[in-house]
Amino acid sequence: MKNDFFETAIMSDEAVSPFEKCMDNLLNTRDMGTYLDALMEMRNKYLLILSVQDTPGIRMPNDIFEKIHKLGFTNFVKDYLRTYKAGCNYF
Repeated sequence: MKNDFFETAIMSDEAVSPFEKCMDNLLNTRDMGTYLDALMEMRNKYLLILSVQDTPGIRMPNDIFEKIHKLGFTNFVKDYLRTYKAGCNYF
């Protein structure tokens, strides 16, 4: 699945590295689906770490929950009062 999130980072101002631009995009997005799609595109280059304290997904939509699992965080659950932390390395 390809989106413009990472492509925009690569094609932007040469004074700013693609990594810096992509990180800026990640920090400024408010849409969890877009955020997870961007992480999916970056997963072969970077170690991904997910950490959630207390009730991580009790009201999380199923599409977001599935994207988290596709990133490799397959033990992530929607349980109440639960802490979760994990790392995924694809390279």
